[in-house]
Amino acid sequence: MAFEPGIVWRQNGEFAITVQADVVPGIQGTTVAKAVDKSLQDIRASLPLGVRVSLDGLAADSGNAQKSILANVPLMLFIVLTVLMLQLKSFGRTLLVYFTGPLGIVGAALALIVTGKPFGFVAQLGVIALFGMIIRNSVILVDQIEQDRQAGIPAFQAIAGSTIRRARPILLTAAAAVLAIDSTHAFPVLGAHGRVHYGQAY
Repeated sequence: MAFEPGIVWRQNGEFAITVQADVVPGIQGTTVAKAVDKSLQDIRASLPLGVRVSLDGLAADSGNAQKSILANVPLMLFIVLTVLMLQLKSFGRTLLVYFTGPLGIVGAALALIVTGKPFGFVAQLGVIALFGMIIRNSVILVDQIEQDRQAGIPAFQAIAGSTIRRARPILLTAAAAVLAIDSTHAFPVLGAHGRVHYGQAY
């Protein structure tokens, strides 16, 4: 008597066995999957020809997505710097606005530490979006200060007055963005676990 599975699973046209598991709260599935994948190096070396163990699921997808994003970061930074130069028409003001963006990393890091959340792929996208929001708010504030200075208002009074006048719209738009992002918590992403795929090819 021989056992035969009722269903033959395939992955990309190849016979495959998929191993997947949920992880404990507070740990990302991709972190666990990558740790398991690294511990399988000795098993991979002893597998016969045509049999392989490969990482699949969100861990593999997030790695590919991170590579594509990081590849475009230098171009994105250059475009942002160019647009700021064209808009502000001042090298000093451009650098002032440009270097306010990385300050958002401090707030993002503190928020992740307080909430106990990992710095995953979604958090990285959030930091990039925060970079743009901070630069946008800085452009609005610097432009208002320059308008007040051109109107003959002393520099200190222009800075103080512009900050007071622009504080409410900036805070309101930031709060709207936070609430819009926070509303996505009502729809958790399915399949947030790591998956290691074991396939046998013929």
